[in-house]
Amino acid sequence: MKTTSWITSLGLALALGWLSLSQTGCQSTDAKHPEHALAYSCPMHPEVVQAGAGTCPKCGMKLDPKPGNH
Repeated sequence: MKTTSWITSLGLALALGWLSLSQTGCQSTDAKHPEHALAYSCPMHPEVVQAGAGTCPKCGMKLDPKPGNH
């Protein structure tokens, strides 16, 4: 009986540790998480890069977050 409770406690501690480490925050750098983007560019004019969301000064299209800017 004592061994069973020890194993159960160990399993619970490992599970809680894994959950706490896996919930450290968003690691995504793709366009699904634009709040992490540091630069935005126009899909039609990739030379147009701005620090924040907005529209392209050349064509008026919405700027997309650049991937890999985390």
